[in-house]
Amino acid sequence: MNEYQVEYYINPKITYLKLSDKLRLGHLIYDLEDQTIKIVSLPILSEIVKWETSNSESLDMRYFPIPLTKKWLEKVFCFESKYNQPNYMTVFTSIRHGLKIHNQNDKFFIGIRNIEKFIAKGMTGGHTSKPRILYVNELMDYLYLLKRDNWDFSEQDLEKINMIIKVQ
Repeated sequence: MNEYQVEYYINPKITYLKLSDKLRLGHLIYDLEDQTIKIVSLPILSEIVKWETSNSESLDMRYFPIPLTKKWLEKVFCFESKYNQPNYMTVFTSIRHGLKIHNQNDKFFIGIRNIEKFIAKGMTGGHTSKPRILYVNELMDYLYLLKRDNWDFSEQDLEKINMIIKVQ
């Protein structure tokens, strides 16, 4: 079992060295070979695990997480955007349940404060932050964990998403 490291919170991209532990059935993923967005299924997850456990460098990774963008929030997940001038950020609000996502400097954060207390060298203190969202699969997890909002995409939904979102 891996031990938690604070760097995972500060730099969440380093936790994506292993993709299979980040994805769930039903998440969306980009297929580089077909150049389309697909729904994670057992065969896809099995292929990712096979790639991660192989020592062969001849196998190229086929699947990649989808970076979260303004287009994904507005066109797929039904968020409305409004610029908040005093805080220099865009606030995206879900039409379905009111969850807020903050966009500052092209980075997305859940609009909820996380307060952590710590003790270091005999001193106590606290750290306040907002969880950062890098990828669409993370947004789907947060939507479920915070609002119990489960997004199930059908094949018809996937066709529309592939037409709306052009991943480059």
